[in-house]
Amino acid sequence: MIPIRNLLFLPVLIWLVQYSSAQTGTVGKALSLGESAQPTGITWDGTNLWMIDYSADMIIKINPSSGEVIESFEAPDQFPTGLAWDGNNLWCSGNRQNKIFKLDRNGEVIISLNVSSTPRGMCFVNGSIWYADSGKKELYKINPDSGSYLDTIPAPGGSARGLSFDGKYLWCSDANLNEIYKIDIDYKKIILILPATLDYPYGITWDGTAMWVAGYSSATINQVYTEGEEKILYIDSLKAHLEYSLTVRNVGSTDMNLRTWICEPYSSLKQTLDSGPTFSPYPLTMTTDQWNQRFAYYNGQLINPGDSTVYTMDMDISTYDIRYNILPDETGTIADVSASIQSSYLADGDYYEINNPELKAAVDLAIGSETNMYWKARKIHDYIIQKIQYVRDGKWDKAPQVLLQGEGSCSEYTFLFIAMCRAALVPARYEAGAYFGGSFPFIDQVFHRWTQIYLPPYGWIHVDATWDDREYPANQSRYFGASSKKVFATTLGGGGSNKISWTYNSANSQTGGIRERTKQFTWTLPGTSGFESKLSNDIVLHQNYPNPFSGQTTISFSMAKHSFTQIRILNLLGVVVKDLLSEPLGPGEHMLLWNSANLAPGTYLIQLLTAEEIRTIPCVITQ
Repeated sequence: MIPIRNLLFLPVLIWLVQYSSAQTGTVGKALSLGESAQPTGITWDGTNLWMIDYSADMIIKINPSSGEVIESFEAPDQFPTGLAWDGNNLWCSGNRQNKIFKLDRNGEVIISLNVSSTPRGMCFVNGSIWYADSGKKELYKINPDSGSYLDTIPAPGGSARGLSFDGKYLWCSDANLNEIYKIDIDYKKIILILPATLDYPYGITWDGTAMWVAGYSSATINQVYTEGEEKILYIDSLKAHLEYSLTVRNVGSTDMNLRTWICEPYSSLKQTLDSGPTFSPYPLTMTTDQWNQRFAYYNGQLINPGDSTVYTMDMDISTYDIRYNILPDETGTIADVSASIQSSYLADGDYYEINNPELKAAVDLAIGSETNMYWKARKIHDYIIQKIQYVRDGKWDKAPQVLLQGEGSCSEYTFLFIAMCRAALVPARYEAGAYFGGSFPFIDQVFHRWTQIYLPPYGWIHVDATWDDREYPANQSRYFGASSKKVFATTLGGGGSNKISWTYNSANSQTGGIRERTKQFTWTLPGTSGFESKLSNDIVLHQNYPNPFSGQTTISFSMAKHSFTQIRILNLLGVVVKDLLSEPLGPGEHMLLWNSANLAPGTYLIQLLTAEEIRTIPCVITQ
């Protein structure tokens, strides 16, 4: 008997679009189905696609090049959900009977296997069936002859649907998170997360070149490339204006002589400085610590009892969601890491204590006999999120103490992860800075710290064990080899800095008085606030780019009205060493290219003068 829902079935493909990009995570082809279609399971028979239309309880054979429907027949269950191809026959899972059916070429049932509560997507791997059970949130491996259970892997999320195999890795889709996951079967771990490109990805299948993804609610099947050459994938971005403010008050009864360091942010793979940073007041000098972190440095600021001083740093930024496309088997060994990186980023530190017996025992327990650098770091990461609970208590305990107490802040997760990685001969360091809560304007007074590890040949990759300490494997894998657009780094270090010790963003020291301070980042939309309105509506001098630089750099500035304008270069004694511009200019944005030839490497000042105002920023000429 044909189900009533079959009356709504429209087995016609309306359109097919071919895209040219073959980058990882991008769409190659898109097959759009009839509006009433609800694709769930899909599979590949070596030549054609097979698809379940859940709205009609039908199984359809499709030519992937032309979009032509070749044949169709009724599914063996009224609620069919998954399809697989074993090389000769189709297999279909059904939720009404909770069975998996083997079908002949006419769609007739050859055998049926009783399985667990809610079988979804399926695939064959070396003669065995893997299927997703969304109710139990597990991926099961079974014998296709007997239905006996052979193995299991925790499902990536709470709504596992499609399942496929690319010849080496298992892939699974999650309908609520709209993602697909690359899973190492031996280690039972997710090693890559990609956007599904469609809402509610109920089915996935590998065609030998790319992954086909069926969108249940969009009546569309996309061909998604998963094997590109890119080592870094850019998923999403965020633009913002960011202001850091540091207010220091003297609440004592004697004068305070204050020294201040403010970390200068930097462009990297995960973030760019679109303008700035601009410091106010202008710092005495720029300085650098042993980790090559740069600082604006203020020395000798006198603050009387009851008074305060405010330092600000403004910039326009872009941040990115990035993921590293890492193949663990291609990771090198510690012998492939330079001596300078080993010397700096395998060393001990006050907060690490990598030779502590309890810490070394934890490393041995976490990694066992593992020798692969990727898997050593991954096992340490997983050990920490199993053993440590996040608390924000304002303390920065050392790594062994964090291990003992079983809880810690983001800094303590970072110290422990770095210590255990270094003890396991995986170079590690930290980044720290601002956190964005997700809506403008946002004020961050808590900040964040996370980790980078060095894996040859990929280089430094981001890891955030704090943010991965959540429910479900997908969320526990999200920031191993990834970074979020919701963080912006100001500080990069391997350990205690000879300028700011173990802190980040800024640091102070003083003689006399009693110091009280407030620190915060303010996130706003670009152009809605910042140094343009605070300093003046007349002129803005942006930080030159690149900086530091060798040879040429670009100087950009804006003016609100017509004025005679000068731009000149000064040394740190205030002596003019180069005149770049001296002429009347109208309102608007202006740029000029400066070639620093004939000037020795060092720090200089770029100065912009109009009839009414002066702006000055530092720059650094390298070799």
